[in-house]
Amino acid sequence: MSPASHRSRSFWLVLPVLAIALAIWACGSTPAVTHKAAPQLRLEITFTAQYTGNTDIVLVNVKLYDNETNQLVFAPADAHLTCEGADVTPDYRKILWECPRQPAGGAYHFVYTDEHGTATSAVIPVPKGTVALLAPRPGDKVVIPANNTLDIRYRTPIPPSGSVSVDEVRALCGDTTRSPCSDVTFGQPFKTGTTVPGGDGVFQLTGDFSSIQPGEGSVDITVGVHVSPSQNGFARVDVTFTDSVAAPITWTR
Repeated sequence: MSPASHRSRSFWLVLPVLAIALAIWACGSTPAVTHKAAPQLRLEITFTAQYTGNTDIVLVNVKLYDNETNQLVFAPADAHLTCEGADVTPDYRKILWECPRQPAGGAYHFVYTDEHGTATSAVIPVPKGTVALLAPRPGDKVVIPANNTLDIRYRTPIPPSGSVSVDEVRALCGDTTRSPCSDVTFGQPFKTGTTVPGGDGVFQLTGDFSSIQPGEGSVDITVGVHVSPSQNGFARVDVTFTDSVAAPITWTR
């Protein structure tokens, strides 16, 4: 399978932030710095590979907004934000931060200390469960669907309060040297897709499967688990745990 097919999910996730940074640099402008207190700010946090990662750290994208104007803002030089003690202060020159990984069922602790030394905490619970692709499984032989619909079975956490979304699903033909060879996809990178119940589910991927050739390929799915924890001193905190799982398969007729 072409290495290009395995694009970096972390890159696609933070592309909008990168675009903002490039726009700021191109214009030579100064990013908006806020001097407002935490109760007037909205915190938006995205964790990548919380449920599918196997390292001691998790990648975090953090954005700060003025809750009144909804403008993206940055903390003043003397302020800082930490995640489990690690610095994650929003900076338009940086895209991702590292935070010590906490287990499903646990919680992340964020602390924002403003320029006056006032500390505000936000506790981010991690919903119990896992993200998995139940079918197709790695190594499966999958018949190219004649009705142009492929059932994809998945498993996600069930957040006590929040929602789950299927953001992107792809069936990749793999052998791009054979023509025609076009992928069948749903959704767009870094865009919230369709809301689904948490737990075990089936997503029906529809499209033109006639362009998929027999041979090696893959199926992958990206889901988001969304929570808005109430244990915080900010105007609002919105959190997304985004994970992708893939299964290398063999397409057959």
